[in-house]
Amino acid sequence: MAKLSANGNEVFKMVKESGETETCLWTREEYSFRSNGKVLHKYTVKFKQSYAWEKEGGRLHNYGWKQASKWVQADQQGYIDRLTKKGWALV
Repeated sequence: MAKLSANGNEVFKMVKESGETETCLWTREEYSFRSNGKVLHKYTVKFKQSYAWEKEGGRLHNYGWKQASKWVQADQQGYIDRLTKKGWALV
């Protein structure tokens, strides 16, 4: 698991949310582009209620920040353009 404070400041963040699937009510993926050239990825899921003792709205689970790759800061607009074409939103 990557610590945000150990990986410089956030330059920009891209987010993508999707709707209901077979086991999930919704999912959210985030990519955080850091000032030290690393890209961190976080995946958050809200599972459907599978047992009677679970809460009515389902169970929220966060997989935490993981290092996904590295990026070249000189091509910042190129990264934003490519990801927005694939359905990602700039936060």
